[in-house]
Amino acid sequence: MDKLKELIDLLNLNKIKSIEILDYNARPDSKLMKLYNGIRKGKLSNDLDALKYLYPEKNSNAYYKLKHSLRDRLLNTLFFIDLKSSKHTDIHKAKLNVQKTISIIQILLTKGTKKNAIHMATKCLPITNKFEFTHEKLILTRILRRHAAAMLGDTKKVEEYDKIISETMELLNAEVLVESYFHKILTLYVKNKSTKPYIYEQSSTYIKDIESKQTTITSANYIYHSSMIYIAQQMSINNYKDSLEISENALKKIRQLQFIHSKSIVNLSSQAIGCCIQLKLYEKGQALIQNGLEIMQSGIYNWFKYLELHLTLCLHTKKYQTAWEIYTEAVNHKKFKNLNSNIRQIWKIYEAWLNLFISANLIATDITADSKQFRISKFVNEVSTFSKDKRGLNVPILIVQIALLLHQKKYDTVIDKMEAIAKYKDRYINKLDNLRSNIFVRMLLKIPKENFNKKRVLNATVKEYKILEEVPLDIANQSRDIEILPYEEVWELLINELR
Repeated sequence: MDKLKELIDLLNLNKIKSIEILDYNARPDSKLMKLYNGIRKGKLSNDLDALKYLYPEKNSNAYYKLKHSLRDRLLNTLFFIDLKSSKHTDIHKAKLNVQKTISIIQILLTKGTKKNAIHMATKCLPITNKFEFTHEKLILTRILRRHAAAMLGDTKKVEEYDKIISETMELLNAEVLVESYFHKILTLYVKNKSTKPYIYEQSSTYIKDIESKQTTITSANYIYHSSMIYIAQQMSINNYKDSLEISENALKKIRQLQFIHSKSIVNLSSQAIGCCIQLKLYEKGQALIQNGLEIMQSGIYNWFKYLELHLTLCLHTKKYQTAWEIYTEAVNHKKFKNLNSNIRQIWKIYEAWLNLFISANLIATDITADSKQFRISKFVNEVSTFSKDKRGLNVPILIVQIALLLHQKKYDTVIDKMEAIAKYKDRYINKLDNLRSNIFVRMLLKIPKENFNKKRVLNATVKEYKILEEVPLDIANQSRDIEILPYEEVWELLINELR
């Protein structure tokens, strides 16, 4: 009863009458709800459209006041999100509940309502232990230590909390360190997918520091971030066999925990899937994809990443129709437009390749004949970020352009482009970092030289094709992002387009 009385004194009706939230029962014809529904349904995408729709008289001050009012209401409504939704995993639900509880506790303490705050902190602390919420555990333990000291004068309790805080600080510092190292590496891959041998040295330095500390920490966050650094080290030299082994060992450790640490499982599995594609372990890769999709919510970043991997696996196994279905599922998802531009551009590259298969009648779609002609110039403009990634994703961008031009029988344009591609090969696609790409571009360059004649081109490229077969994907010294479709399959498609 004391705790209820404390809350009622704090939250009397007079104080809560002016709380502004997004009310489900609000009038749908109000300007506030028109703005909310217009944005939610995608009808209003910018301030200019919203201003014209809500205030034809162009009252910008009223519009911006309304906009800020909606923002404040949405933020206030955050406290009422359904945390029991089936869309959330157990750890996700627990994280949201703990963060919400801590926010309430800190508000209560600021208002001087300590009985409820301490009761909630005591109940919440075991949850942070169960799910390894290190940062939140530190906050709650400090609150409880302060109460034990200032209000209870309990020396024994203070010492207990001191020990917990010391251990938690050690764990947090270790987790923050490996997280920092991993993020420094991750930054280098966002806009550039090329092979990066220098990352081997960088990650080796981080690994040396991690191993020198001889820590016994086994938290999911620590295992995940430290393992990702080891994976980055091996991926930087395209060592897919060892990268897969590291991924699988980390997954084994994390799956032994008492809870499903979905973030670690999903991200480590995605590394393993990429390795499986390169090593042609397609069944294992498919199983990992299905397992990952079962524990994540559709529309989140990792869901799109898994669809990328699934689409790539389908291309490598010649399941072109399934690849098209995955593509349409992704780009038609309501959250696709919210993805970072870099991510959407990767899907544009997939779109170009898939359109090649559509044109070759290898994919059945409802696309009309008039719209089947893929606009190459528009495509190039839409992948501007990765067109600058000269040793990375610009390679498949160039190759798919040539493939599409050959299919469209635009031989003069192919000839015009080949001179630039020859210079591009000499400057960016060297044998050391991109051997298979270097070989394949050399094969492309022979197509116009042999007057687009199928028999002559095949005879002129026997040597190069043999080298391709001798250097398969699993031992190729190139980034796994470059060869979206195995070059042997691309070559087969191109040869069929020749005279």
